[in-house]
Amino acid sequence: MAGGQFVQQFLALKSKIEQIESERDLVLISEKEFSDLRADIYTLSRIVTSLGTTGASAAQISLLKAEMRNISLSLQTLETSKPNTQQLQQTVEDLRGRLEVCKEEYSAHVSAQSQTITPAFFGSNISAPVRCGEERLESISEPWTHGWDKAQIYGAWMKDPALLPGKENNIYIMPGYANPTKFYIYNNYENYITKRRKTTVSLPAGWAGTGYVIFNDALYFAQYNTAKVHAFNMTAKKVSVSATLPDALFQDAGKYAVGAYTDIDLAVDEQGLWAMYTTRKNDGFIVISRLDTDTLRVWTTNAKKSQIGNALFICGVMHTIGSHTEFLDRVNYSFDTRSGAESYESIPFSIKYALLSQLTYNARERLLFGWDAGHMITYSATFKHILSVLVTSLIAKDADLFEKVRNMK
Repeated sequence: MAGGQFVQQFLALKSKIEQIESERDLVLISEKEFSDLRADIYTLSRIVTSLGTTGASAAQISLLKAEMRNISLSLQTLETSKPNTQQLQQTVEDLRGRLEVCKEEYSAHVSAQSQTITPAFFGSNISAPVRCGEERLESISEPWTHGWDKAQIYGAWMKDPALLPGKENNIYIMPGYANPTKFYIYNNYENYITKRRKTTVSLPAGWAGTGYVIFNDALYFAQYNTAKVHAFNMTAKKVSVSATLPDALFQDAGKYAVGAYTDIDLAVDEQGLWAMYTTRKNDGFIVISRLDTDTLRVWTTNAKKSQIGNALFICGVMHTIGSHTEFLDRVNYSFDTRSGAESYESIPFSIKYALLSQLTYNARERLLFGWDAGHMITYSATFKHILSVLVTSLIAKDADLFEKVRNMK
């Protein structure tokens, strides 16, 4: 009996060894590794394409584009052929190395293009405040690129719109979107550009998405895998208050088109602190709540959250962006919480690097902060008196009416 068991064990072991021997030359690289490489190549290729508008030399652009094409072709060949394990691993490592070189070269280019002194529009002074109720958003500038995080395609960065002595120049960096717990502070623009004197802050819970805000020395963020919103006091280094948004969807169930757990998007403007999210009851349309009041007020909109790129608040008005990838995009919809009025807009908006995951308004500097495929960018916003807008609209209508009457004759 014992001899029979031994033979069976021996034969089973022999069979396993033979199987290992036969599979030695099979591909062992996972599909996820191929998928990650494809995603990296695609993103960097889109970024390199944008270099034509940043002042990079023609030779640099040409070399980077050629290398990205070669890397892409190498990966395609690798996926269709059947090299043995050792060859495959060596080739994949070679591709990763070449991709890193491209990233380093591009990162050096971004650093060279960035200012080592604070841009005139990025200062610590208070801009003339928008006269809410009298002015409305008229235009948004082309983006200004300040830096690039090659390791994090998704993230957010910002300044505190509250003018706090000793902290008015602070820049806050929050890379990632799926349960990270650490963010970084630079105390001025020069340190941010040169990546010096960085302060690391740890949160007691990880955040979800990229829609967090800094206001009055507190970080407001949505906790990962929950409908909870926390206010983290950066002086006391602890959560000072928490709230749960009733029926709010989370974990990509109520996201923007960009995904990345953008279910709960927070905003702060001249009027207060806002949350934009969705519920099952509201069928995926954006629900707005104001969080800095004793009573939770709620507004419902006709903006389908999964079909828009991002949203921001200015003077109590929510504005939405049509996409998160289109270079020539538009601010396409607005909802005014003061009147409940909604309108369809058509304000040109540029997405330079094809993956905008954050858009936040800073009322102190009249700037929009964005995170676009790892690039930390800002847009300048300009405003126009509502009376001027009405007059322009009436003139346009009168001209149209005059043309119709003339054509009838």
